[in-house]
Amino acid sequence: MSLNIDNPSVRVVRLVELATPIGNLLSHKDRLSCVKVSQDWNQAFIPTLYSSMDDSKGAWPRILNSHDDPETNNGQDRAWIFDLFKKHGYHIRHLSVQWRVIVDAVYLGQTCTQLRSLTTNNFASSYTTKEMAEYEQIQEEGELTYEERMEPAVKGDFLSLDFVGDVFRPMAAGWRTLDQQEADWYTSQYLWMLIQENPGLTSLELEWNLRELFDMSSEYVYTALAVLPQLTFLDNRLDSVELDRVLESCPRLQTYRSYKTSGFRCFVGHEWLSLQTLELDMQVDSQELLHLLKSLTGLLHLHLRGFRSESEQCTNVGQLLGNRKSGLKSLYLPSMSRYWDEWLGKLVLPWLPDLIEYSSPQLDPYVTMGLARHCKGFQAFLQETIQESTHYSYGFDPAPNVFRYLMETCLDLRQLDGVHHKIDVEDLESHEWVCSDLEELRCQFVGISRLAVSEEAILESAEGKNVDEDLKERQRFGREQQKTVYNRLSTFTHLRVLDLGYEFRELSLLQTTRSPREFLQWYPSFGEPIEGTMELSLVSGLGRLGTLKDLEVFGFEGVDHRIGKPELEWMAVYWPKLKVMRGLQEDDVPGERYRDEKAVLREYMQMLRPDVKHEAGPKSSSRL
Repeated sequence: MSLNIDNPSVRVVRLVELATPIGNLLSHKDRLSCVKVSQDWNQAFIPTLYSSMDDSKGAWPRILNSHDDPETNNGQDRAWIFDLFKKHGYHIRHLSVQWRVIVDAVYLGQTCTQLRSLTTNNFASSYTTKEMAEYEQIQEEGELTYEERMEPAVKGDFLSLDFVGDVFRPMAAGWRTLDQQEADWYTSQYLWMLIQENPGLTSLELEWNLRELFDMSSEYVYTALAVLPQLTFLDNRLDSVELDRVLESCPRLQTYRSYKTSGFRCFVGHEWLSLQTLELDMQVDSQELLHLLKSLTGLLHLHLRGFRSESEQCTNVGQLLGNRKSGLKSLYLPSMSRYWDEWLGKLVLPWLPDLIEYSSPQLDPYVTMGLARHCKGFQAFLQETIQESTHYSYGFDPAPNVFRYLMETCLDLRQLDGVHHKIDVEDLESHEWVCSDLEELRCQFVGISRLAVSEEAILESAEGKNVDEDLKERQRFGREQQKTVYNRLSTFTHLRVLDLGYEFRELSLLQTTRSPREFLQWYPSFGEPIEGTMELSLVSGLGRLGTLKDLEVFGFEGVDHRIGKPELEWMAVYWPKLKVMRGLQEDDVPGERYRDEKAVLREYMQMLRPDVKHEAGPKSSSRL
């Protein structure tokens, strides 16, 4: 039966203009199905099918792993790959690549000239089965000495006059065959010629594993970047380059990431308006930090590894900043030390009034008071968790009650992600909190009067009626303390994450003991929950948290809790948005004494709420 082309519904189906907006909403698999519907649909959806290309997804790894095998598809895969990119390369706008043959095919196809983003990934892990067999054979033969493997790889011809000189330098030969060494030499040039032929790039990510193929002159990096006038995002992990030279080459750059850079002091007398985000996985001194803040006048987000421990602390902060306050919004210092906390809190934060987010291993009182006093719109602290446990043997113990300065001052506070930090109940009782819109709270409430399990058993027994009144008073006092905590938490009606604990055991014993049996001899000393923490039972006041209707994550690892089936039944009903629980997950630590009890509760919760996942708390919130 033929279609009536005058029918409006038929005309809509045939409209090519609808293919792009529809195709952008479809998965790659669905786009592939669309191109098979008809000739019209094929022509309409081909551009969206090939608009994004990632050789680590879909069927690509399987195809590429054997593309050089003459016994696979009669050895035609390599030719098919080259034909594919020659035919459809001009549709590609976003390319993510880690296979050498894709770099070769994309460049040699001479049609991929409309890229908007280019990402290079781990070339070091992308070897075909044939290549791996060749490497293993060379290693087994053992004829190459260490010195021979460290010799520079072979070179071929230069494909561009731009590469003549000391631009490209081959890396060590390693275990590569001579054919692979020569192929890598040309792939390196193809990659940079591909970059040159795509001046419309707005995003470029150069993974450090490219050094598996080549070493190159930093001067050429500046030259190559200068032909990308639209570039706004650059992630350069290749080598150390000077930041000011990068900004000169890319005047529109908004985000720059690098593992190492230099050129800070050259900023004096210069201002750069466009850069908004700077992420450097390296340490700086205080003067370099201030040069960055002064010269990058549009900077909003700054990520640094931290400060060099041996460097001096500048005291003339205002002078070095030109007596002008920075508009910085977020500051990440994942290796911050207490040596620098006082300097940052007292001398630098007064010049960062717009700061709303701060990240470091722990909050120091000097920094906290500086944030509360000078950053009135402060919203989030993110702890860069560097320890695998809160156990005292790890030597990581932030000052207690530092959250108080923020919670009683910062009206806009949304996130306190610092599960190593403690709030003492006595301190809580004497201070009011104003951050009623808090959405995430990860910390420990301690200092609660709790009875031992044996003492609780006595009170619950018949003999408990005649027991010493001291036990009853201690229990009553502890329950009153917990109700104070519940009442305070119940006011956070926007809370999505409430994490009251973390891994608490001395897991390093697993590495130092010689056997699970030896580990079990030590485990009783280190495996008990943290004393003085929340009971989390209905009788202790858990029901007061029924106001947390938006709660999605609830954690209680290490908490000396009394959660049972009644509490789980309550959570299943009163926390309808709950997605994750941290505290009942499976545990592979030998001799985990609560394993059976946790398993029973976990299975019961899975029956009540199969949609809730059980997992451990995140070990790191690092943003670098």
